[in-house]
Amino acid sequence: MPSSFTQFLKKRFQNQLFDVVSDYVDENINHLDLHSFSVNNIDEYELEEIEIKQVYVDDRPEMSIAFDVLVEASIVVQEYDKHNDSKI
Repeated sequence: MPSSFTQFLKKRFQNQLFDVVSDYVDENINHLDLHSFSVNNIDEYELEEIEIKQVYVDDRPEMSIAFDVLVEASIVVQEYDKHNDSKI
């Protein structure tokens, strides 16, 4: 049994959270402030992994809770070399 609610979420819902973050990245890629020292123009991206950093829980009436999950996402970005169409 997980020792905390955060551990429970990591163990039970890691894949679902990854899918939600992946969908969010796909839908908002043009609004995310992504930077790279080696990639000037992002031609391709992929969500590599997520890490649950914190869970904020709010006790609600009638034995219910509400919670927010803070995740850190690693996104791999690539740029195609316009000279010979190879990836950098």
